[in-house]
Amino acid sequence: HRFEGVAMLMQGRGKMQLVVVIVLSDVLFFLLESNHKYSFFTPDNKAGVVSLQKLLVREKAGQESRGIYLISSNPADPEMFELKVHKPKDKHVWIRAVR
Repeated sequence: HRFEGVAMLMQGRGKMQLVVVIVLSDVLFFLLESNHKYSFFTPDNKAGVVSLQKLLVREKAGQESRGIYLISSNPADPEMFELKVHKPKDKHVWIRAVR
């Protein structure tokens, strides 16, 4: 795999979910860890596996912002995910990894 990291995935109604994000050569997906076991995580009514093919990565504005937007511009399945990384300086590592 190309990259993995832990981030908060923003859900509807201000909920956040701590997820492990795994980036492979052509897709990324989310895992949940519970009692040292991993399971796939599918965000509210969204795809659990996201193609990197038509994925745009945008930084959430602001000096102290830890947010990254993943925008899938696949016409068949447009989606947007908002991730919050651990530290503002981690954003660039994530953005490079996903791009």
